Amino acid sequence: YDPMPFSATIIGICTTSPQKSQQIARQHGFSRYYESIDDMIADPTLDIIDICTPNISHYEIICKALDAGKHVLCEKPLCLTLGEASDLVGREQKSGKTCGMVFNNRFMAPIQHANQLIREGRIGKLLTYQVSYLHNSSVFADRAPGWKQTAAGGGGVLADLGSHIIDLIAMMCGPFDRVQALSQIGIAHHANWETDAEEAFYILAKMKNGACGTITASKLAIGTNDDLN
Repeated sequence: YDPMPFSATIIGICTTSPQKSQQIARQHGFSRYYESIDDMIADPTLDIIDICTPNISHYEIICKALDAGKHVLCEKPLCLTLGEASDLVGREQKSGKTCGMVFNNRFMAPIQHANQLIREGRIGKLLTYQVSYLHNSSVFADRAPGWKQTAAGGGGVLADLGSHIIDLIAMMCGPFDRVQALSQIGIAHHANWETDAEEAFYILAKMKNGACGTITASKLAIGTNDDLN
């Protein structure tokens, strides 16, 4: 990607506290920090807001940014419900801005090549697929909890890992027709807390083109560490 058709500069940062924001801005040479998200969005010198907050807060910040005329790049998932997703589509179209989601796996060279082979008909009729995203982070009973371990925080493996592979299958195999799914909490009780967010998700799916396959997203896979297959 050299030369790039544009240049980008990180202007500032907003985190959970002004003190932390100031420290990070100073450490990385950002020209400013913001005491609140509203202050950041109101800055007329910013073109793009990059959202990497916990899942449950994405929707509200995206709405504010689009309504303020900012482009948005947001970590997945964009939101937590179908209603919120429909609303964001309308807001993006009304704003004339772009709301992008960080599906970085789409741009890996093997993924791009596989997609090209499918689009060109090089592998013939697509009959079946298997995809899994495996992690071991929920098998340790003594680990400290985080927002990803609570349903209220917008956590759970389907939103965290599953969204990546569902995106890849939709990109390469086309729209979904119907699905069946099972969720699993393997280790509910940890040292001093209990999770209510699913730790594994198993999907059997049929696509509109007739292809059938399986999608597995799991944080209960011992011996793995962010394995995308």
